[in-house]
Amino acid sequence: MLKPVDEALVNLQDRVRQDFAWSEAGDIESANAMSRILAESKPFGVEQWAVENIKPNLEALKKRLTEAEIVVLVGAAATEEQVEFAVNQNCAI
Repeated sequence: MLKPVDEALVNLQDRVRQDFAWSEAGDIESANAMSRILAESKPFGVEQWAVENIKPNLEALKKRLTEAEIVVLVGAAATEEQVEFAVNQNCAI
């Protein structure tokens, strides 16, 4: 088995699983399902997620993030109000 790049990230994921009552087996099942879907020509039927569109989409995302004054990462526990506030502040989300 490969060693993690950063043990702290593994510990964080363990805490998230514990806080949300998710199992490691569920994470693995979810990751495998996502891998299968993303291997399709149009994952989830979304043209922008097709393999040939990955590079241009990543470049556009990089441009948006590097040009933004404020970048906000939205976590699972974010409230609707917090996201709306970030949107109204013209943050890159």
